[in-house]
Amino acid sequence: MVGGAVGARILISYRMGSFVKQTDSNTSLTSKSNELPKRLPKFLVLHNEEGKLKNMSPFLIQKHIYTFAGNVQSVKKMKSGDLLVESSSLRQSEQLLSITKFGDIPITVSAHASLNYTRGVMSSDEFLMVSDSEFVSELEAQKVIAARRITLKRDGQIIPTRHVILTFDTPVLPKKITAGYISCDIRPYIPNPVRCFKCQRFGHTKTACRGSSALCPRCSEPGHEETICQNPEKCFNCKGNHASYSKTCPKRKIEKEIQSIKVTRNISIQEARKIVHDRTPKTNHSYSAALKTIKSPDTPLEPIQAPTDTIVPKPSTSAAKNEETITVKLSDWLALLKAHKLSLEKEKTNDKKQEFLKPAPKNKRPKKDHTNSTGKNSNVMIQN
Repeated sequence: MVGGAVGARILISYRMGSFVKQTDSNTSLTSKSNELPKRLPKFLVLHNEEGKLKNMSPFLIQKHIYTFAGNVQSVKKMKSGDLLVESSSLRQSEQLLSITKFGDIPITVSAHASLNYTRGVMSSDEFLMVSDSEFVSELEAQKVIAARRITLKRDGQIIPTRHVILTFDTPVLPKKITAGYISCDIRPYIPNPVRCFKCQRFGHTKTACRGSSALCPRCSEPGHEETICQNPEKCFNCKGNHASYSKTCPKRKIEKEIQSIKVTRNISIQEARKIVHDRTPKTNHSYSAALKTIKSPDTPLEPIQAPTDTIVPKPSTSAAKNEETITVKLSDWLALLKAHKLSLEKEKTNDKKQEFLKPAPKNKRPKKDHTNSTGKNSNVMIQN
């Protein structure tokens, strides 16, 4: 009632993605439909129980996929022999899910376990009182299917933080979401590397470990637990003077980088691991070994010589020792040698051009014989 006037009471209920206006007469007006759009997986796995896809011709596979769904975004063969197919539309995903056979070979199609989902972190002090289930129910229209608040353990007590991990039912992580009346930024969630608590290796869990004996995470020796360990710290993965769970471990940093590449590029863990390993410097790879890998028989490299007018100091003993322990990336050495080779070739080309463009010396004219000319002039008589 406004100003004493009697009117129908209006109740407005708000949900993420829909506004519903309700009156006493139980009539409702919806500005947006509550039905969520149909979601189909973008990344699909084609599997054969007998592993026949591993030995099937790529040409034949491409023809079968094209027959069912046309040109897809990409097709990759996984380590297991299964096919990872990326569709370009919802209709194409639906067509790929209908595949049952490639000729006489039975095929099962399923969604990839991780590539169809993304996880991001939302940070805000305004949602400390909101539960995980409330996040999921209120953000369902924005493709949120799971939520977990990051907590800390201090003095035996669990303390909630302002950070919430949201799982989205989409392979593309949104940059922003609208939670209530607040616009929140979303950043990619980079999980910590998976380390086995039994063998201390990275890449698998204790339940999937094939190791024969459990190792102490402090000293990497079998036969005792960490709580009673008195041995000096030694990492199993890098052999450094720290525990296997230390965050300063170089191997752990590489595994963290692998996880970052996997999340940001939305690729498989095997592809991310290959990218990181290819660009990681290899230990004990000397300069001479890098030279042996260069194959250029037509134009051999010339040695780099210092200018004659400069004095090159002799390296000290400590510097020589440091040079032996320096690890150099092979690709960097190859790029350096290639650049040196190109510079030498360029110098030779410039020298040839200068010699070609240099003007030829002019022929000197013979000197005139002033005696004869004077004699001739003396015979001439000038009259006034």
